[in-house]
Amino acid sequence: MLAYPATAEPANTAVLDGVDVAVEITVVQVTDRPSQPMAITTSSSDFSCSAVAVPAGLFGLATTSPCTVLLTSGMTQGGTASVLVKSEQGGTSRGASDGVVPAAAVCAVADGTLNRIDGSEACASPLYQQTEATAVAVFGGAGLASVSDIDVTDLVTLEASGSVTLSGSVVYASSPGDASVTISSASISVTPASVAAVDAAVTVVALQSAVVTEMFWSRTPPATVA
Repeated sequence: MLAYPATAEPANTAVLDGVDVAVEITVVQVTDRPSQPMAITTSSSDFSCSAVAVPAGLFGLATTSPCTVLLTSGMTQGGTASVLVKSEQGGTSRGASDGVVPAAAVCAVADGTLNRIDGSEACASPLYQQTEATAVAVFGGAGLASVSDIDVTDLVTLEASGSVTLSGSVVYASSPGDASVTISSASISVTPASVAAVDAAVTVVALQSAVVTEMFWSRTPPATVA
């Protein structure tokens, strides 16, 4: 009997967005009886699971489905642990995996200074430049190598304070002043991005346009796909 998680290296993104991560344990059971061919299942009615030597704050097992590993926002540790699986026929297997967790996150903006656009006073209110906000994180755990600069922008909810507002990940300035962009609902350390809207005016000095006239494959694909 072989047990393994659906994700070889589960990442606890719940500490970034507050949404629990559930990873099912899959079991492959092979017998030497022709009448009982190999079977693959995730049904907890066919086997039972229990955590083995799991460090505090790494992961837990779901109460409603005990053969599902559960990662929550309160579990801020990473490392290696095992789940012991027992079948109804008496076989056992141990599924081990490395669980990684974001240790810290950093927000950034493409342009930290948003200038007033010259001539925009003709509108109802002055307009300012806009910029794009991103977030990256460092993933790792005890005994595991850390991997930095993982883009988590699409996983998190960004929030702004001060003189700017957000639409998705785009930062808009509404008035002069200092502001910041950070991650909402994160349970780890987050370094916010600083941005300033200023009255110094900028103006358009040139426009460049481009038209796609040709496309080609760098490597020709096969004529048919199996």
